[in-house]
Amino acid sequence: MNRKDFILKTGAAMLAFTLPARNNYALGDDQEALGACIPTTADILGPYYRAGAPFRSDLTIAGDPGTILNYRGRVTDEDCNPLANAIVDVWQANSDAVYDGTSANFNYRGRFQTGADGAYAFRSVKPGWYLNGAQYRPAHIHFRVTCPGYTELITQLYFEGDPYIAADPWASAPGAEMRIVPLGVEGGEDTAVFDITLHANTTGIREKQRASPVSLTPNPASDRLSFRSGPALRSIEIFNAAGQLVVTAYDLNATEHTLRINYLGPAMYFCRVETADGIFVHRFLKE
Repeated sequence: MNRKDFILKTGAAMLAFTLPARNNYALGDDQEALGACIPTTADILGPYYRAGAPFRSDLTIAGDPGTILNYRGRVTDEDCNPLANAIVDVWQANSDAVYDGTSANFNYRGRFQTGADGAYAFRSVKPGWYLNGAQYRPAHIHFRVTCPGYTELITQLYFEGDPYIAADPWASAPGAEMRIVPLGVEGGEDTAVFDITLHANTTGIREKQRASPVSLTPNPASDRLSFRSGPALRSIEIFNAAGQLVVTAYDLNATEHTLRINYLGPAMYFCRVETADGIFVHRFLKE
């Protein structure tokens, strides 16, 4: 069974799931009935972001070395509907692994606005490797994607076959797997296709609910699941499809907490998260 079929079948089964009786709770935005598109996982912003990059689709610079690389994709919601008017903000190092942090030209930086089809495309060069401490970071390009009514996404794109992915703590994280893409050839030039799915800000299953301050990453998850919240986390309970309590964490009193979930089987799970601001329910997919 492929990933899409698994999500659809598992999502349908979960509609019959009922949480044990608790206090009133609000549903997190990841409780929306599952579609076929998995929200793109987040990555670090990094230190080189600059606001205000120009809107342009060609980031190449005449005379600069490097392998030309075309990027294209679509921005969609979790039901795979294209999102118009999304802003895709990108930045990268040049082929010599240097970021432009000061020039008025905003070299190798740009923004794009999606049309009705949700598509974006731009032309650049493949970024170089640079040292992060004693270890090289794999080649990557940064994305910051915003759209009215959707949660901002900050992430990074990596390339299959990069020798530095395995040792990089961000590129090798389980949630980064879907962001490591192969390079194809279109029109005689290398091309990377990267489709992006955003979380809706609306909450609940077709109902108006109080927005959840809790975020879960990565989702889908493999070995660990991290919880972050503005109001302090009090407790976390994870239930399987049968309503059985399978993971607990109590007396937290912290805004961040990570649980080891490597022993859970592949399935959809529900989390009951108690914070200082109330109780919220989220879901995640265990790969």
